[in-house]
Amino acid sequence: MALFPGVIRTQCENANGILSTLNYLDLTQDSRVKSPSLRPYPDFGFSRNLYSVYRTRVDECNRLWMVDTGRLEIPNQHQQIQPPAIVVFDLTTDRQLFRYEFKRSDLPRENTPAGLISVTVDIQNNKCDDAYAYIPDLVSYGLIIFSLKENDSWRLSNAYFSFTPTASILNIGGQRFQLNDGIFSVALTTTNDRNCKTAYFHPLISTQEFSVSTCDLRSRKFANDSKAWEKYSVLYLQALKTVAIIVVFTETHRLLIKAYNEPALSERTCREWFQKFGNGDFDVEDKDRSGGPKIYEHAELDELLEEDSSQTQKELALTLEVARRAVEHRLQSLGMIHKQGDWVPCESKQRDVERRLCTSEMLLARHKKKVVGERGIDTQSTTHGFHPRSKVMFYAEVGRSAVSCWHTGQPLVPANVVVLAQDNRVMEYPSGEDSSLTQYSHPIVLPYKQLTSYYYYLHVTGDEVWVMTNSMPRFIFSNLDTMEYNFHIYRGNVSDLIAGTICEQQRRSG
Repeated sequence: MALFPGVIRTQCENANGILSTLNYLDLTQDSRVKSPSLRPYPDFGFSRNLYSVYRTRVDECNRLWMVDTGRLEIPNQHQQIQPPAIVVFDLTTDRQLFRYEFKRSDLPRENTPAGLISVTVDIQNNKCDDAYAYIPDLVSYGLIIFSLKENDSWRLSNAYFSFTPTASILNIGGQRFQLNDGIFSVALTTTNDRNCKTAYFHPLISTQEFSVSTCDLRSRKFANDSKAWEKYSVLYLQALKTVAIIVVFTETHRLLIKAYNEPALSERTCREWFQKFGNGDFDVEDKDRSGGPKIYEHAELDELLEEDSSQTQKELALTLEVARRAVEHRLQSLGMIHKQGDWVPCESKQRDVERRLCTSEMLLARHKKKVVGERGIDTQSTTHGFHPRSKVMFYAEVGRSAVSCWHTGQPLVPANVVVLAQDNRVMEYPSGEDSSLTQYSHPIVLPYKQLTSYYYYLHVTGDEVWVMTNSMPRFIFSNLDTMEYNFHIYRGNVSDLIAGTICEQQRRSG
């Protein structure tokens, strides 16, 4: 078993810089070594063909995928040595299978290659020759889709891929700085009955999560249709507020029933109280009533409509001295609608029925997955990964220097995002590979909520979460202490990590 950490090139190979960008660790040989050496992959000679590889992915066909940006990342002197490309190796033979250079239409800016720092692989129906790769572009805010079968690529651009200005300030490892990085990570769920997956994605500088169907991503029509993203649009704040209210009062009602062991009050009453409390009204006593609802003959309403069909429901209710709701029920039973000022029988023409069906389908599609939700303050995340069996999403959070989880069967609200491991001193920049997290080079389990380094990157493989952390903010904005370890690798079992949290409880109840 091997692990492939990427190292960006900062100098040419004949200078005192990084000699190899793609390297590996042999887990069978290096697991007991405290600080193992990186080995060039596939060998030192071939490594000269690669310049800056950030994050690699191994697919189910035992192929190693990566994006080589082709750049030397020399501070203030960035050099584009060769075109950026997708590079794939066969891990059985350690030979390069192919190299695909991106088209000019994929790269809208001169510095776009610097933003191509990860790749997510999507294989169709277990056919190795029918695979797609999704490459986020955090610099010019887009998503590149590559089809292996067609040996072609195209680009998606949308506001969802951009950053959130209000989340742009980070305070990591004692360094306060501002970033404007866009879409950073794409995580796929399992295939549904339409042979589609949900692709969850988010910008680094954002605390929101978004999603889109892979069936849409794989469609060139979707890429070329300026209105295609409309069905993923929602009034986000209103939707989030509604979800939060529903979650709170439903949970309150459940707790009341549990506490009193009987239906102490109805869910409707609980909802009404919740709304009153929110408006500052804490009176829960029943209002005085003059008696039961007045009984009236339906014929009375029919006679009023015969006399004047233009009366409103309110006017009819006042005349009959009954509740407006009673009038509404009677009109509904008669199949009457208010049209052009009169109550008339509802007789929809076929074209009206078809129009309503079409509108309903459009609204349903529009309100399908879009803005998934909000993770909470300081939850900016680099990479994230989905565990199919538990349906739990794991996040490498740089805003809180933490690893967190969210069960995708729950609304994505801050209360449903759980911190699993955190250490502001050590876990500076979580990267991508995992407390109950075991540090890779030490066979011990770290205490709950303790990790080392500040910037994290995360990857879910099998039933394990792997996290790589580094001290990149110190390296860029301050000084790196070479007398201490600045790079760490952790891994943890999914069941152990989520044990006792809401992520596990939702899995059991589901």
